[in-house]
Amino acid sequence: MYMGSLTLLRLYTALQLMLLLTPPILNGLRAEPTLQFDVERQISKFYNLTSIKSYSLNDLNWTLISWKTMEDVVIIRGEWEAGTFEGYTSDSRLKNITLHMAAIAFLPVETEAQVGLICALHTEDHMLSVDHSIYIRLCREYGIPILLYGEKAEDWESMGYTGRNDLIHIGYYAAYLLNKDSAWNVLTGNFALALARTQSYAITLLQRICGKIGVKIDMVGFYGGSKEGYAQWFASTMDDRILISSPVGFQMENLTACIEYMFKQWGNYNPYLPEGKPQPIDLAPIYNFLTTTPQGRVVEQALSIARRMDKLKAEIYIIGGDVCGYNMHDGRNYPLGCETEFLESLKCEWRYVMAVNNSEKEFLNDNRLEAMVQLTLNPKLVETWPKIESTSIEEREGSVRVKAYISGNVTEAYLMYGLSKDKVWNSPNVRWTSVRLEKIGEEQWVSPWIHPPEDTEMVYFVRAVQSGDPARIDSSPVKFYNELPDKRCSWNPRCVPGLPCIDSSLEPGEIINIEYISTEPPVKGGRYGVAVFYVDFWSTAHRGSRIGARLYIPVGRAEYSMGWPLKIFMHGFGGPGYDYWYYPFTDNWKSRGNDVGMTFASYGFVCLNPWVSGAGPSEPFQKYSPLTTWENCKVCFDSFKALQNIPEYMRKEGLDREYGLDLEFDYERIVFSTHCVSSALLIEFAHQYTIEKHPETEGLRVLVADSFLPSVAYTIRYILPFIFNTTGERAFLSLVLWAGPIWCLAEDQGWDKSTFFTHQAIKAFSAPTQTPAGIMSLMRASQLEPLSKSMAGIKTWPYFRKIFGSEATGQQMATEIFTSPILELASKHESFEEILSDPFYRKYFARSDPFFEENIEPFSPDIPLYVAVTGVESDSITPPGYRAENICLPKIETLKDWGWMVHYKYNPDKDICTWEGEGLKWILENLEKELYGSRVKTASAPWTILLFVAVLTLAAILLAALLRKLRREESTHKPPHIFIDCWNIQI
Repeated sequence: MYMGSLTLLRLYTALQLMLLLTPPILNGLRAEPTLQFDVERQISKFYNLTSIKSYSLNDLNWTLISWKTMEDVVIIRGEWEAGTFEGYTSDSRLKNITLHMAAIAFLPVETEAQVGLICALHTEDHMLSVDHSIYIRLCREYGIPILLYGEKAEDWESMGYTGRNDLIHIGYYAAYLLNKDSAWNVLTGNFALALARTQSYAITLLQRICGKIGVKIDMVGFYGGSKEGYAQWFASTMDDRILISSPVGFQMENLTACIEYMFKQWGNYNPYLPEGKPQPIDLAPIYNFLTTTPQGRVVEQALSIARRMDKLKAEIYIIGGDVCGYNMHDGRNYPLGCETEFLESLKCEWRYVMAVNNSEKEFLNDNRLEAMVQLTLNPKLVETWPKIESTSIEEREGSVRVKAYISGNVTEAYLMYGLSKDKVWNSPNVRWTSVRLEKIGEEQWVSPWIHPPEDTEMVYFVRAVQSGDPARIDSSPVKFYNELPDKRCSWNPRCVPGLPCIDSSLEPGEIINIEYISTEPPVKGGRYGVAVFYVDFWSTAHRGSRIGARLYIPVGRAEYSMGWPLKIFMHGFGGPGYDYWYYPFTDNWKSRGNDVGMTFASYGFVCLNPWVSGAGPSEPFQKYSPLTTWENCKVCFDSFKALQNIPEYMRKEGLDREYGLDLEFDYERIVFSTHCVSSALLIEFAHQYTIEKHPETEGLRVLVADSFLPSVAYTIRYILPFIFNTTGERAFLSLVLWAGPIWCLAEDQGWDKSTFFTHQAIKAFSAPTQTPAGIMSLMRASQLEPLSKSMAGIKTWPYFRKIFGSEATGQQMATEIFTSPILELASKHESFEEILSDPFYRKYFARSDPFFEENIEPFSPDIPLYVAVTGVESDSITPPGYRAENICLPKIETLKDWGWMVHYKYNPDKDICTWEGEGLKWILENLEKELYGSRVKTASAPWTILLFVAVLTLAAILLAALLRKLRREESTHKPPHIFIDCWNIQI
């Protein structure tokens, strides 16, 4: 290997040449790899180490900005690129960016070194702000080339983030959301993996810069802290050019163990973590995924350092950290002790430098850096470096002491210990104490006896020091004594964040909680103000679930003596995540269904609007599926039971007195209504109502349906052809709307979404998305209708537009979103026979489509169905009347053929609905007829009605007297025609 001394003149000439050779910015040299299902192969292909090792300065897009000499050290500053990264923006969009780096190289004027030192310093600002004099001194005294680098802010700013930490946190959720069905993609959104690859780029950069001045660098020492600490661990499992590895400030080497320690020490929440840092309960779904599913274990095997120990390539690891104390770096990120098991099982040569407070950190960091330089130049020095082989604790009458076996040259050793009454080691209440150990034999050291309080947990480690400049230090893994009981994380995948989680089953319809929301004036034309409440009740859906609902009660006295008539309303679709942006997750409670509740309560109905299972605040969390009608149907029946229990609960809580409510409910007059996507639910409900005995529904008198349209087979038959022949964004948004219920059904049933969707669609729709209810996939978080507000559609359109162009047809777009079985099913739109007999349809959709004899035994309930038929739908891609005449009206005829009593109102030029306009007038008139007929109202009716009744009563008395008189005269006189006509008067 070429070794030489470089004069300052030769260096100057070489730098001038480098200036001339600085290339223009190059794009597209490193295309994104094709995804492989073997995730280890996928990582290797992404990392592409062979290519990285061969890159020239040209390939790295190196640009020399400046150079200068200082104290026999040449300082070069430049910029370069480290490949591309596919990630998710802060607003949940897929985006590819080029990683832009800044670098400073410190080159000795004369050197015989064949090794270099690299420090990953996070950001360009960090790189520029550190004390460069340290690196100048190390470079000059040891003759070692040193490279510092940091990322430019344009990278994370172009993704909409304020810093790199956000990208790291999103990466956790990306790995979970992308792979929760099957392990297929550990790259997208994995910024930490991109940082590891960047470290290999940096090694090549230092080699090429040194090569320009005639110095050949084969191996390096590499320092990386915090997120760069993980990156260094990972890079050292990939890149054999790393001789000495120094990962610092990263204690999450064992990913699942670290989360477990969070649960044990912190429970759900730690108040001393920085704002925006994931809390234990936030990481619980990821932990559950990694530990309980085969695909999660594959992901952890690929990404957790503890599972990659057999791949570690560095000769020596100099690890750094702190005791996770208050306001210390590691204390803001990790629970203390979570890396102990990993360290104890680490087979390679390693040392640990652990700080107990921030005041000693600067010294320890600088000391470790210089010691690392020495080891990089001569790894054999580690043979004399202190090594703590083991520690143990000895007890005696309430006192303890620590024994340690320490090899190597040891000048002094210390016991460091802390005490805690609550296991929260990053609390400001924790204090650390240092006591000197005494040497009692060959490699044997012991501490004085100490007396920890009985109700206190103790944590300890031993520090061994070899004096010198620099000092050589080793720390043992921390251990615990007199451990307090573990805390636990209360996360339950079924439970909704921020709402009560019920572990034990209650009775169906049992009220859990009722909270007052607001009192509102009546709608225009209405007669009553409305008190609005939030209700939690228990349901048998999904093996027992807490269901949320809004309750609308008229304020005043019921118009009829029997009490208020009742109405249950089952909501439409809106989108998988429509409800996560409204009450109870935000203060805005006037979301979908509110118009229905307010209107009918204003006209004298008590209205209960539940969220079906998995929707919004209803359990199981994030499991809403409008096509899972058999589970949602349980919510319907349990809503009837809840109505039976509401008055007693409200009286007990004094809510009737507080808000002036008449809680006389008329359980003999109940209306059940649905909207849009709940049309199939209405049929499922009516079927169960007809064939099974449900005492709670004895008072059900009328069924009502608005927008009686959605059906899988009808959509394929009549809607998809329109979408397929439409072009541009509207076609795409329509396809995303169709994808929504399928995505929900797959998640609810535990089916792999790749059965229905292409991997690029899963990648786009799985973007981690922050909602008021927590982070979830973009699809699960999204409103999808109307099309103009399609969150998932609007955010993914730019990504897909690059794939198929802005004017592609819906059919062309569908091939990029859906799998072959879905596309084949969609192609069978010529006849229902083809659709209904399709094996894929029968396996996945038939049960959700109860409008056909092939899917359900025809039946007819004994109550009427009133349908408001929509003629004109806002934001629809079909012409006015098309859906009504091809879907809704044929459905009605089918039901009539089955024996149903169906009444409907339809105008092809109007959007008819039952909560406003002529649709409201029509349904109120018919409900009055169906519920009451000619019943007499109560004394609480308006005075004009009372006066009218009094007049009629008086008239009847006078008429009776007159008739008696007429009968007496009947034999001699014929009655006047006017009195004969009175017999025909109907009152």
